Amino acid sequence: TGVCRRGLQVGIRVRDRGEQGLPLRDSDQDFQGSNFRNNNPAKKCDSHSISASSLEEIILRAIQTVTQSVFDDEENFTRQVMAQWESRQSGTTEAANDEIKQAEKRIKQLDELIMGLYEGKQSGVIPDRQVQRIMKQYDDEQAKLEERIKDLQTIISSETTAKANPKKFVALVKKYKDVSVVTDEMLHELIDRVEVHRIEYKYHGVKLQNVDIYFSFIGDIFPNEDIDEETFKAQVDEIVEQKRIAKNRRIAERFKERVADLRERAETEPEAAAELGL
Repeated sequence: TGVCRRGLQVGIRVRDRGEQGLPLRDSDQDFQGSNFRNNNPAKKCDSHSISASSLEEIILRAIQTVTQSVFDDEENFTRQVMAQWESRQSGTTEAANDEIKQAEKRIKQLDELIMGLYEGKQSGVIPDRQVQRIMKQYDDEQAKLEERIKDLQTIISSETTAKANPKKFVALVKKYKDVSVVTDEMLHELIDRVEVHRIEYKYHGVKLQNVDIYFSFIGDIFPNEDIDEETFKAQVDEIVEQKRIAKNRRIAERFKERVADLRERAETEPEAAAELGL
């Protein structure tokens, strides 16, 4: 799943309101990555917008979950956070270094290809128009790779210097037991950043989208769960069926209540008796 780390920044795997059994609606305002409309091919990213109401709901549930974990067992919470931090830090750095090596290898290959193009042009083997077209393709690819290397180096530097401090986070989160709304103070104290990924799947008005929430002092503690498209659609179908059954049950209950009310009134009200067919 791709993610742009600029502009819009909002960690847990999240399904949209419909998959949560909530009404299939969105709020009045959307957040969208600032690089979506960037004309620079090295910096342009896919659209990964999210509504204000959905984002607020995700953050609130994440805060409620982590707060409950702290109050349930603070010692265990601290231990798990440190273990996750060290594992993630090691894995992220290793993966970033591997990707940098591959990018540098490809840049070297492109340099050799560009040199070959230049020699072909000088000897007249390759027409000038083709040289210019291919050269642009190589230049664009190199620009993307160089930009990616910078991003990866930033990630490595950040991971190397960053240190988890769960005790500080615990001290902050204890102020927010039984929260029901997200406040500006809460966001400022508890949330470092939020990263919104692009939508993976859409089905029956329901979308599957990763949102990573990085808490202050402890980072992202909710690992993403990989769900394939077939599983996602099966989950949506199940929720749609559950909603259909629940709707029919409500209709049946209202009908029973109506009949009971008419029976009670039928003894004194002719209209009620007539409606019952008595």
